[in-house]
Amino acid sequence: MTTSLNDRTLAAAVTRLAVGLLPPDRREWGIAMQNEADHVGRGPGGLAWAIGCLWTALGQRLSASPWLYLFGVGAGVGAVTVFEWRTDEDTITLGVILLASLILGALRARAFWLTGIVLGASVYAIDLFARVSGLHPIYEHAAKTPADPTTLVLVVPALVAAGIGAGLAALVRPRRPKP
Repeated sequence: MTTSLNDRTLAAAVTRLAVGLLPPDRREWGIAMQNEADHVGRGPGGLAWAIGCLWTALGQRLSASPWLYLFGVGAGVGAVTVFEWRTDEDTITLGVILLASLILGALRARAFWLTGIVLGASVYAIDLFARVSGLHPIYEHAAKTPADPTTLVLVVPALVAAGIGAGLAALVRPRRPKP
């Protein structure tokens, strides 16, 4: 089985992106990634290698910069807000919470608990904002009742998803040899 030129080109572009995302103190590692990608890219595993490089680079960048992690959490809350505010589809909102929690938990494993709490409580916060501000989604009439605290139960699946992401990240992280 041969790899098409498009696969090699895409793999090379993804690897270059990954190398560019690495923190400055990891540039030598990026050169090594690029060299390995040039070798692996000749076979069918080139694109898989490139995606692995990108995943690793994102994890390194998020580890080096708490601001990027906070941006990721903000983007997750923003996505939950959009789906919660525009549709009456609780399943979609839950899916967004779980996916964002899983990804952020994997990229910033040490803060999985913070990810789960913030994303899990976001529906309650959105509901509370709607009640306090008087603004409400199109599909809903203005409610006179306080925000429903039972939506805080979403913290549990968000914590589980973030914990699974952190666990998966630990499984794929290279092991350091014992001295």
